[in-house]
Amino acid sequence: MQKASTQIISILLFLLAAPLTAAPIDEALNAYKQKQYHQAAKVILNSTVNLNALEAKNKLKVAIIFSKNAKLSKDIASKSQTTQQIFLESLLTENDKDKSIFLYLYLTDIYLQLEKYDDAEAQIEQFLSNSSVDVNYKNLAKIYQAWIALRKGKKDEFHTIANDLKDKHLITDMAIGFIQAREKQPIENNESLSNNIKEAFFNNRNVLTTRAGNYALRIFVANHSLEDAREIYNRLTFHAPSYTEKITTNKIINFYESTLADTLHSFYMEYAKNLLHQIKDDKKYGDTATFYLSDLLIFENDEKSANEYSNKVEALRLLPKKQSQLKAVRASTHGFLDGKRSRAYQVWKEAVENDKNDPFISADAVLMCLTVEGNCPTLVQTAQLAAENGKSKRFEELSRNVGRYFLAKNLEDKALRLLEYALDRSDMNSLLANEPILLLNLAEAYRANKKFAKSLQIYFSLGENFPVMRQIQDAVQGEYLFQQRSSGQSNVF
Repeated sequence: MQKASTQIISILLFLLAAPLTAAPIDEALNAYKQKQYHQAAKVILNSTVNLNALEAKNKLKVAIIFSKNAKLSKDIASKSQTTQQIFLESLLTENDKDKSIFLYLYLTDIYLQLEKYDDAEAQIEQFLSNSSVDVNYKNLAKIYQAWIALRKGKKDEFHTIANDLKDKHLITDMAIGFIQAREKQPIENNESLSNNIKEAFFNNRNVLTTRAGNYALRIFVANHSLEDAREIYNRLTFHAPSYTEKITTNKIINFYESTLADTLHSFYMEYAKNLLHQIKDDKKYGDTATFYLSDLLIFENDEKSANEYSNKVEALRLLPKKQSQLKAVRASTHGFLDGKRSRAYQVWKEAVENDKNDPFISADAVLMCLTVEGNCPTLVQTAQLAAENGKSKRFEELSRNVGRYFLAKNLEDKALRLLEYALDRSDMNSLLANEPILLLNLAEAYRANKKFAKSLQIYFSLGENFPVMRQIQDAVQGEYLFQQRSSGQSNVF
């Protein structure tokens, strides 16, 4: 088990010393200890427990579970972008006779996220040129054109297109609201749109498609309407495709909402921060809550709060020992976001070269550099040597973070080696004994090194506990089929 995970679980077990008032939290913590983080969150969110009415200690437990899911969802979103792009671009190479129509729509979505706006425009024009496309999907495609315009700074063009499409269909209005929520723009006709969503999906239990669920969840999160967002979350089928296109009898392609994982990230993040803010002044748990708030703000690269939280972290006193050891690293990371970069690099360097040779502190320094997208080649080289020479489980987290750093820098060979070092092999019968974030990155490293069988083995295992990963699994499987060219027009997933 990884050190960081051990630390968090220790905190949770400590908090469990007092009897709980909410039984679902007990069940959720059991799932959490098994590294089934999605299930832990699902248990809490499916319960009738009013999270705002919980005692401080229970709010902290729930916030920790949501925080873990927020971070994992963000990394899933990143891997989804990469794998979906490769898979969908491979579909472009097919003969026109067998070519998908909807790949242009879903590839537009990917290119938008990757800020490849010219490519996005080309794909959406190709989609719109097909006369057989349903009018609602044509309207959706036009909204993508509006989104591209907004990303290019053409707000007037966005509003012109959006206004022309308003009230055509609820999903069209939701798409407009979704874009405004993602771009942190005011959602027009917000109250009316929210009421229409509730009327359509809360009362009469209409089928909630993955696309509608993705849109609605994002809109409610942007409105800070967490109870409404919770209702949508509980109705979502996380592994379901957004659209299934039947091209021939033997060829069916499933397309996914590639932004869903990022929407889930926003949902978990908003909920976690909301609960932590409620207890940050609590005499007993306030310091720990502030530490976790600090952690989430670093994860979001929040520059506005950087100066404030740099000072707050330094002043924390009532923390578990392990977290206390990280105060200097975390405070300097807020400083990095506040422009004090030289100081941050120096503190990270000292952490990696710490006199106690504690890989836990070194691992956190590497993670902070990775999180804020710093450039730390010398620091990471030192950490790499320590990780490769480490002979105990104490170095697993250091290996994991160095491996993730290399993967982010597209150094796939180095990444794979370090991530394999990080594997806990004490339970040879279960990959899932390892941290999901490690397995996710290891699977991507295998894919990038063309070791598709090993990559898919991990994704299939992860899919048992994290159903949203189905979209990555299917994309990698599709890439594998094209790489092998085993059967050019058999089932493509």
